[in-house]
Amino acid sequence: MVVYFDKENFISLFKLLNKSSRGDDILRMLKRQVNIHFNFDVETLAEEEFILFEEFQSGVDADWKFTHIENRVKRPLNEGSFPDKSSIYLIDEEDLRLIKEKRLVLLGGLGEEIDILESLFFDKRDYGFHYQVGIAKNKFSDWNQINPFVYPFTYLILVDRYMFKSNNLPLFDFNIGKILREFYLGKTGMSKLIFVYQVDPFADKSSKYYDEGPDFSELKKRIKTTIKSVSKYCKMPEIFFFGIPNGKILDEHDRHIFSNYVRIKSGDSLIYFDSTGKIISKSSEVDFFSLAYRNYRENSNSIIDKVNGYCQLSFKPYSRFCNLEEGETIDQVFKFS
Repeated sequence: MVVYFDKENFISLFKLLNKSSRGDDILRMLKRQVNIHFNFDVETLAEEEFILFEEFQSGVDADWKFTHIENRVKRPLNEGSFPDKSSIYLIDEEDLRLIKEKRLVLLGGLGEEIDILESLFFDKRDYGFHYQVGIAKNKFSDWNQINPFVYPFTYLILVDRYMFKSNNLPLFDFNIGKILREFYLGKTGMSKLIFVYQVDPFADKSSKYYDEGPDFSELKKRIKTTIKSVSKYCKMPEIFFFGIPNGKILDEHDRHIFSNYVRIKSGDSLIYFDSTGKIISKSSEVDFFSLAYRNYRENSNSIIDKVNGYCQLSFKPYSRFCNLEEGETIDQVFKFS
């Protein structure tokens, strides 16, 4: 993850840091958890500004990387302006409203640097990138409560072996549907939506365990209707389904939602609530991880690679339980540039 600065935004940040109660925390994050790119040559900084830059470089992490000179944000701004969709952009543009509505990347203009960077702390009481909440009526009682942890995104991966089981599909609107509504609320830009779950087509057809997975066309229609209900002008996502045969997913209890800036970890399933709002999950808590934290980011990438491996191994022999967008190949699905 890289924080991209235009020159005026870097100067603005240092003017604001001393006024912020989280100034030291933000500096620590910039020096230890992320990499930095300046869309300008540091030699163009005035003397007092260059001193700030030298101070900025002190105490950085051993893995910290800094680059500069090349302006990597293409202007005028559009969906293709950003070289990395999982980075943060602090840029000097007068009107960012239209590009922000696309909800593609974390993006801030002059004077917004502190707010954008501080939003990556999930535990507001501490320098914390992790937040855990118990699943209970007086704590986490509806999926709309993920709203504070919803960020711009270009990919959304839901991994849960049970989310499309026949007894869970009627609960779509109260669980997966609500998750999608929170993520797509007001979004207009492109995205990729990936579902990874379990099927059991080899059980006896009379068995309650027999499962060939959902009807793709019906589920796609339901997903698109859900998205349109919260963002009329949203560009419809590319939607991919991977039904992995029983026994191929080895992580029994972990259920995940991944996007560019956050990982949400569940317990037994993402299907927490019935149609009345009653908690039906056996999970005791849900965890939110900010991917601004280097270790969480590396762990998430490792899990996504593992999930991709399951999909790659299962797709060729069991492609009838999967559904790709027309013209896409299995090798392209988990590429998020």
